[in-house]
Amino acid sequence: MWTELHAWQKVLTLLLVIVGLLALAAGFMYLAIPAHSLPHFFPAYSAHSNKKGTKHGIAALVLGVVILVVAALIPITARRRAD
Repeated sequence: MWTELHAWQKVLTLLLVIVGLLALAAGFMYLAIPAHSLPHFFPAYSAHSNKKGTKHGIAALVLGVVILVVAALIPITARRRAD
């Protein structure tokens, strides 16, 4: 299945998998770590807050799953077009 893809499809699939895994990791960080302990570049960071970024976490998890589904669909649709 992987050998049937064009070079740009392989690159796009790998890029989407990496971004999807990073989004899942960010989502789990939002749900597990209080806002004052998040890295400073995260949008829900607050220096004196003990709240967790539940909304940001759920959004990042959903986005990560959607991106991984799209990454999984690229080889499937490419194989169907080749047949």
